[in-house]
Amino acid sequence: MRPAIFALIALCCVFLIGRDAQAAPIDAFKIDGVAYNDAITTPDAFLGHGLGDQPVRHDMMVGYLRLLAQQSPRLTVETIGRSHEGRPILFFAVTSPDNHARLEAIRTAHVGRLTGEAPAADPDAAADDDAPAVVWLNYG
Repeated sequence: MRPAIFALIALCCVFLIGRDAQAAPIDAFKIDGVAYNDAITTPDAFLGHGLGDQPVRHDMMVGYLRLLAQQSPRLTVETIGRSHEGRPILFFAVTSPDNHARLEAIRTAHVGRLTGEAPAADPDAAADDDAPAVVWLNYG
């Protein structure tokens, strides 16, 4: 579970997090020309140390990712189960706010294309080239 959460933290850093000049390691995740939201809490600010400087407890990672979901319209989080140790198993959707508003239509159209059935009545999903990419990352 930890590799998945670390990968998600890195992904969220790329898409969501603005940084100040003091925390250079996160700058390696930044993409030139992308505007970052300085209102999003950084991993360093939440965890109290630099990302990768020391191990992070599972509950702290879960807390940080839930905070990101509260702060950003680009991320939603859902608990879909529990591990044998009782830890939450989380499902994240990371996309634009517009796509969040139509996730079910995107899902239905995606499944329709995979099964060969006609896509749903979603004008944005009529052509495969225009459909949002759907990626599932699962680690165990």
